[in-house]
Amino acid sequence: MKKAAISEIAYEDLRFGLTHYQLAGGARLSERFFEDIFSVIRKIESHPEAGSPRAGQALEFAQLRSWRLSTFQTWAIFYIQSGDYIEILRILDGRQDIGPTMFLGYA
Repeated sequence: MKKAAISEIAYEDLRFGLTHYQLAGGARLSERFFEDIFSVIRKIESHPEAGSPRAGQALEFAQLRSWRLSTFQTWAIFYIQSGDYIEILRILDGRQDIGPTMFLGYA
């Protein structure tokens, strides 16, 4: 099983989401979002090839895969397999435009 490493910008994405849900619904909603993120990261670590390649194909970034959250389904984790680990590049709400500039320095 490969371990996941979370990029600095993905941590910023996570903090943004946590703050959003804290303000929108309080501590319990924010905690549920956090739990959903790390539940999906564990799934990615176990089965990295199961993530969708669709975003990577659309962005012409062949290694990029994504996995939607289970409960907060508009959100997705974007990652690549990098040697013996998985790099979490971004954690994004799919209701925003997701374009190649969000992955500068990786493709």
